[in-house]
Amino acid sequence: MTHFRVIVTGSRSWKDFDAVTTALDEMARAARQAGYSGVTVVHGGAKGADTSAGLWASDRARCGWPVVAEVYAVAGEDWRRHGQRAGHLRNQRMVELGADVCLAFQNPCESEKCRRPRPHGTHGTADCIERCEAEGIRVVSFGPRPTTREDTNP
Repeated sequence: MTHFRVIVTGSRSWKDFDAVTTALDEMARAARQAGYSGVTVVHGGAKGADTSAGLWASDRARCGWPVVAEVYAVAGEDWRRHGQRAGHLRNQRMVELGADVCLAFQNPCESEKCRRPRPHGTHGTADCIERCEAEGIRVVSFGPRPTTREDTNP
C-alpha cells in the first residue's frame, strides 16, 4: 500500500489553522476510502500554512493515524547561496518528488517592496502552485483569489 502525498503550500501570513486542519482531515478521509495506507504531508517548514500542516501531521500521528510529514525547510546557507531563488528551488524539489494533490493557502501579497501590479498572491505560494500545475498535480486553493493579468484580459 502507498501513502497519499499532499503538498501543502501557503503564505507565511496565513493564520487560519482551522482551514488547514479541516482540508487535511478531508484529504486523509478520502485517501483512506480510496485504499491508501496513510498520508504523507509535504511542506516547506515556513511559518503560516506550512507550520499548521506540520502541527496537524504531528497531532494526527500521536493519535495513531498513519501520517508522516516530510519537511523541506530552506536552511540559512541556502538563502545566502541562492538568495530569493532558494525558496523556488525548494518548491521544485517538493514537486519533483511527486504528489497526489497540492493544498494552497494563499493570501494577497502585501510586500511594500513588490513592484508587481496588485492584487496578486504571495510569491512563494504562487510559484509552488505554478510548478504543481506544470507537473499535472491537482491544486486545491484556499483564501482570497488574487487577480492575475490573465483575469483582466478579455
